[in-house]
Amino acid sequence: MCRRLCPLCFCWVLPPMPRAAGRRGQTNGIIGTGGGTLTYFVYDGLLPLVEVNGSGNYTGSIVAVNTVGANGLLSRRTPGNGASVFYVYDPQGNAVERLDGTGALTGSALFDAFGKRASTDGSVDPYSGYGGQWGYYSDWETSADSGATCLALLGHRHYDSATGRFITRDPIGYEGGVNLYAYIGNDVLVWIDPGGTEWIYRQKSGDLYWHLGGAPFPPIYVDTGGSGDKKRGGRNNPGKQFVPNVGPIPRGWYTIGPPFDRKPKKGRSPLKYMLPLMPDPGNDMGPRDDFAMHDGDLRKNPSHGCLIFHVPLRKGVWGSGEHRLHVVE
Repeated sequence: MCRRLCPLCFCWVLPPMPRAAGRRGQTNGIIGTGGGTLTYFVYDGLLPLVEVNGSGNYTGSIVAVNTVGANGLLSRRTPGNGASVFYVYDPQGNAVERLDGTGALTGSALFDAFGKRASTDGSVDPYSGYGGQWGYYSDWETSADSGATCLALLGHRHYDSATGRFITRDPIGYEGGVNLYAYIGNDVLVWIDPGGTEWIYRQKSGDLYWHLGGAPFPPIYVDTGGSGDKKRGGRNNPGKQFVPNVGPIPRGWYTIGPPFDRKPKKGRSPLKYMLPLMPDPGNDMGPRDDFAMHDGDLRKNPSHGCLIFHVPLRKGVWGSGEHRLHVVE
């Protein structure tokens, strides 16, 4: 079973994409809550769903239940006292208002560009801080300035809103640049990296892997597909990566775009839930362009360079929140 390493406590947890079955939401982490107690966090991709006490028993030991939607975290309920809190966010995803179950305002806050908070109630709600909409967990126990700043867990990395910097290294290591504490090359207007991980596709084998760089285990095998024209000797043949409509997708980095459906050509079936693959500007693409991940029967000849994987896997790739693909030989 696929695993990753929790950057907070170094426990083994599951990544957002189990193999082939199209399932999601089996990421379990452990975070110390003070006083020697433990809380287990269950995630759907990068979004937190349930918190369970140290017994790990889902019956009678649930600490909190979160409701999430298409745009992130919506509300949080603590069964112990039956209280619910609903969140209102600013355009950056910071929780600027907290409402109770009747819609009454219980607290409000303002944030600067780096996540420093000015709050009316000093809430210690873990999602009342920087990026709460995206499931970023604010550990207010680490605050040294009365709840204005604290350490926050952003996916696989910890962020310090007091200094505006990550204090955890980039999970993909030097593949992200020589500065291990940088974020997307400091170019936030062009790039995003919500997961801090990567997908790896190998030209020679057609294998797809999930990778948390810097963790003490190799990339994790997910599934096998293919790329390139089989009839003309291009299938999984790195030597023909620059031959248009023949070789596999060229090596380099790609951003995985949102799914779309392509209308069928005459006499062919429609291609549904395609994932466009947009090459980085630094890639050597030769004369080639227009790549995607889509369906096809590898026993036939469905690819002139696009990646062929079945729909459940493509849905899992997109739903994982990790939209960076590294094509290697």
